[in-house]
Amino acid sequence: MNKFKILIYSLISLIFIIASSLMILLLVKEWNNPKVFWSVFTINWIITISFSIFILNSKRKPAVKSCWLAVIVIFQILGVLFFTIFGLTPFKLKNEKDKNNQVKIIQKYIKQDQAKKYFEHQKINALDFLSVKNDIVFIRDNTLLYKETIQLLSNAKKTIHIQTYILRKGLFFNSIYDVLVKKIQEGVKVKIIYDWVGSFLMFPKRKMRKLKKLGAEIAIFNPKGINMFKGATNFRSHKKLIIVDNKIGIYGSSNIADDYLSINPATNFWRDINFIIKGELVNSLNASFFIDWYNYTNKQRHDVNKKELTRILSKHNTKNILPCQLIQSSPDSQQKNIENKILELIFKAKNKIKIITPYLFLTDAITQSLLTASERGVKIEILLPGKKDNKNFILDLNRQTCFQLSDSRNIHIYEYNGFVHSKLFLIDDDLVYTGTFNLDNRSMWINFENSILIFSKNLNKELTMYFNEQLKNSIFIDKEFLRKRSTLLVKTKLLFLNLFYPLL
Repeated sequence: MNKFKILIYSLISLIFIIASSLMILLLVKEWNNPKVFWSVFTINWIITISFSIFILNSKRKPAVKSCWLAVIVIFQILGVLFFTIFGLTPFKLKNEKDKNNQVKIIQKYIKQDQAKKYFEHQKINALDFLSVKNDIVFIRDNTLLYKETIQLLSNAKKTIHIQTYILRKGLFFNSIYDVLVKKIQEGVKVKIIYDWVGSFLMFPKRKMRKLKKLGAEIAIFNPKGINMFKGATNFRSHKKLIIVDNKIGIYGSSNIADDYLSINPATNFWRDINFIIKGELVNSLNASFFIDWYNYTNKQRHDVNKKELTRILSKHNTKNILPCQLIQSSPDSQQKNIENKILELIFKAKNKIKIITPYLFLTDAITQSLLTASERGVKIEILLPGKKDNKNFILDLNRQTCFQLSDSRNIHIYEYNGFVHSKLFLIDDDLVYTGTFNLDNRSMWINFENSILIFSKNLNKELTMYFNEQLKNSIFIDKEFLRKRSTLLVKTKLLFLNLFYPLL
């Protein structure tokens, strides 16, 4: 977004702050003066109606429009002020053309056209990266994730690239920090991208400063500044990956915090899914890392050339044929690639779909596609958390969606006796779809996310076994279960949650 637009939107926000303050002060001082009261009342409603008409004619989703209209109707001029600050700003990059050119250069380098023959039955988006020769190993538990992460970093010879949504003080970060210090001293080049909103609480500021002083390059995704108080702040990077020497990586749903290792007594029931990746897919993930580095962080550049882009990629010797499609989604793209891929996979499923997700706040399109699939005989199993994380409302919202799906005899929903943070779709016997996305409005429309579609019967079988193992420690959710937990307090809470959660 260019500086002129930022200035204009900031001035509009400032005007409404002053106007709303003056109106409130005027009402307090002259509350018994009918002329003042009705003048303020009339101005307030002219502004409210004008913004309501603007929102109704905008390109937002219907649920988002409804939420903003409710905010303005309930809070009047204060709601308009809130919309001006957080809803008016479009997220449009002035270097979007540069980003698309970077993607094309990388796609040509990794010979994407040659790989397309393996993806004849899949829709391929302009920003997708295709790869064929890969090895993928499933990391079954969180303790093993810790061991594999430390070992991977310890074996680095040239480069370490880390991207995470949450970076938090604790054993996990401290262990990674100790290895990074040693590796920097050995001459390994370290780059880290973190999201400042996700990492706001318990951010290891002192140790990150020391890493930077030693020579690590630290990039902040969508950094603070004038945008901190604008709608663009709502657009966050939810990506998580570690890549070493552009030869091997760890990818999945875990952030860098102790919760994800199940060592925190409050979250020792946590479950996540991660993978060790070798082969051409590492090039795709590394390319995604650098596109974010050059276009969305405080390291933003507009002069990246072809030589520089291709130098970050490597030739891989993996001979195993395992086709993978890296799918990315972002708020600056009109195509919501991850939601579209989910709809495509549900539509193409013939026999069964297994889903693991922490948040089941489905879009209308995904809800309808699941119901339609179940009507044509596809068996659908969904595994949800039975305990909450730091979001107290998650179980109530999940169960509200369960009500919508529970009428179908082919949809079976379970709650795990713990918290599942995994993101997984298993389609029939041969497709695995995983990544950083949740099944909520934020992941589908607001966040920067990525995901991987894997064509593998063996991996599908292994993850199906894992899914079935988790069901042994889960309970089946039926309408009777949901009715018992739908108390008056819960229903009242949902009235307010339904009003605001599409905006979050």
